[in-house]
Amino acid sequence: QMIWEPPGYSTIYGVLTNPIYAGAYVYGRTKTKTIIRDNQLVKTSGHVVPQEDWTECHLDHHQGYISWERFVNNRQRLGENAGRNSGCCKGAARMGSSLLAGLIHCGHCGRRLAVKYSGRQGKSVRYVCPGAQSRGQALGQCFSISARKLERAIMREVLQTIQPAGITAALEAEQQLSTAKSDRQRWLQLELEQARYEADRRERQFNAVEPENRLVIREVQALWDQALNKVERLEQDLKREPENHRPIDESQQQQLYWLATDLVRLWELPSTDDRTKSRIIRTVIEDIVAKSSDASEWHGVTIHWVGGIHSEIRVKKNKRGDNGRATSQQAVALIKQLAEITDDGDIARVLNRCGVKTGTGQSWNQSRVKWIRQQYQIPAFSPTSHHQSGLLNLGQTADQLAVSPDTVMRLIKAGVIKARQIVRHAPWMIHQSELAKPAVIEAVKSINNNGTMQIQIDQTRLEL
Repeated sequence: QMIWEPPGYSTIYGVLTNPIYAGAYVYGRTKTKTIIRDNQLVKTSGHVVPQEDWTECHLDHHQGYISWERFVNNRQRLGENAGRNSGCCKGAARMGSSLLAGLIHCGHCGRRLAVKYSGRQGKSVRYVCPGAQSRGQALGQCFSISARKLERAIMREVLQTIQPAGITAALEAEQQLSTAKSDRQRWLQLELEQARYEADRRERQFNAVEPENRLVIREVQALWDQALNKVERLEQDLKREPENHRPIDESQQQQLYWLATDLVRLWELPSTDDRTKSRIIRTVIEDIVAKSSDASEWHGVTIHWVGGIHSEIRVKKNKRGDNGRATSQQAVALIKQLAEITDDGDIARVLNRCGVKTGTGQSWNQSRVKWIRQQYQIPAFSPTSHHQSGLLNLGQTADQLAVSPDTVMRLIKAGVIKARQIVRHAPWMIHQSELAKPAVIEAVKSINNNGTMQIQIDQTRLEL
């Protein structure tokens, strides 16, 4: 009697590690040990024996579900996917956003670096060595590094390493697509041939039944109808096969080669998830050793590639206060420039209209601008100092010329008044001396008299 039950970890692990499913008969996979405990002999069983020390191992003893090579590869993969208790293994590719979990070891104490998630929704990731904590020391005496910086450096090395194999992989992918198409078509033809034979056999059975035996006729006719329906379905599938598996045209072939030569863009596609990236990294990298020194601005990283080749790279340390939530230096520099000509409220308006965000991705307001000024010791806007500099804004210029701000903008666009902006949407800066220019006075007088702007332009004749 067969009883179906929900699979558990031990059941699945037992199936994957049992040689009987690979068609082999094995004896001696475990052994019993005798130890002395409390002056008594104690036997313990279940101790795993290495494969080369098995007592009996007969391959091809019976038909297996998988080949022996697949079974050996599965055991090797299970050993590599061991958990954190096995410090010599990489571990499996996890579902988290960290790509190097299980690969990095501390260059100071040799321990495997743990992954630490923090911040909103765990977006801030660091690799931290637990060695300092286990020794009861300060964490700063061991090793810790930002995951994103290290991963970007490692990914550049990985993509440069596998770049030469990109074209070869593209050619093999194209060949596999054409092979899969021919195999699929061949399989449908054989399936159709078998279905037609089955339909002919059902027809002969139907014709051989005596007409008086109606019960048998109905049963044989139902089987005949099923066979005919299967033939019709396979004929339609075979007819649609060229449409479902069209050959790769020239544009698709060029795109395939382009992706092979531009692995960086392929790596950054949304369809390439973190787990796939982690598996690719584990395929080519055996181990990573990282270490740091307080006297240096760089982290030293040694990559141990599969095959025995080593390479060394450097990753620059973050400066104090430089993190993913810090306001960008470009925004701070812009605030410093704007603080010389306008107040905090107007600065917030300019930053928002320019699309500049805070370090946490929020929009600006007066209090946030003030906080940034205080943090970076930027002086507040002083109307007195601004007046002494001789600079006017658009409204002040319009008041002194007794015209509207729109008229001043017309004069600026016409080139009559020279003005400048720090950035788009920032207040215009017009020097006081511009208002005393004869061209400005004539243009304003013309606008006040007849509503039109007449500009006198001196033209110089070029003698040839």
